[in-house]
Amino acid sequence: SSYLKSIYSRKRQCLYSKFRIGICPLRIETGRYEINKNTKGKGIPAIERTCQMCNSNDIEDEFHFLLVCPKYDELRDILFNRLNIDVNEFSSITKRKALFNDLFDEYPVYAPLRSEKRHEIIADYLWKAFTVRAKCISSN
Repeated sequence: SSYLKSIYSRKRQCLYSKFRIGICPLRIETGRYEINKNTKGKGIPAIERTCQMCNSNDIEDEFHFLLVCPKYDELRDILFNRLNIDVNEFSSITKRKALFNDLFDEYPVYAPLRSEKRHEIIADYLWKAFTVRAKCISSN
C-alpha cells in the first residue's frame, strides 16, 4: 500500500503492516497458541489474554497496546506530541477508540492526522514500544 512508502525502514514497514492486520505478537494473538490444561490445548480464552505489562486486566490487543497501556505512557506522549494530538481531547475510552480508527484510516477525520509523516511516526512508536515489551518479557 502507498502508506508503506512513507516508512523508511523495511522492518518497521513489516511491523506496521502486522499491527494493522492484527497479527503482532500481542497476547490477543499469542494466547491462542499457549497451552492451557483447562481448554484441552486450545489456547487461552480471549477474555483471559490480559496484558502482562500492566495491572489493568485489560486484554492485550492493538488498541490497549497503542492507546491505553500505562507501560507505554512516555512513548505515547511523544507519539501524541509528534502527531500534534491534544491528549485532553481523547481522555475517554470512547474517544480513544475513535482516535484508534482514525490513526489508520486513509482519510482521517481528525485534522492533525492528515500529515504525510503520520505512518512513519506511528511505525516509530510501534518499534520502540515493542522493543520495551520484548525487554520486559525476556527479563521475566
